[in-house]
Amino acid sequence: MSTPWQAYYRERLSSANEAAAKIRDGARVNVPLFGAVTVPSALWARRDSLRGVQICMSAPASDPGWFRGERSDAFDLELEIFIGDIAREAHYEGRAPYLPNLMSYRFKPHDEARDEALATDVAIVLCSP
Repeated sequence: MSTPWQAYYRERLSSANEAAAKIRDGARVNVPLFGAVTVPSALWARRDSLRGVQICMSAPASDPGWFRGERSDAFDLELEIFIGDIAREAHYEGRAPYLPNLMSYRFKPHDEARDEALATDVAIVLCSP
């Protein structure tokens, strides 16, 4: 018999393409430390139908396409903790600014209800049953 969390989990399972299809223009998307690979790739595949999606990455583990030099109006990139070789060229070209944000301070503006707190609309995280 399933426990409540298992039913909740099952209801929310989706393919990478289904998950990426839920992301809308102007959304702020957070990809945490060495995050998922498949959903960002599916999101990159939608680049011609999106505008102004802000991608905030703590430490990118892969490049679905947005770091390779192909500029897209679909995405605004932001690096928070680690650039690495994957994103270095995009950073040097000014396409992926590095805005250091210690994990200990990540939620401080939200906790203190500051006006400058930027809400995350979507978090792309890895999980398993």
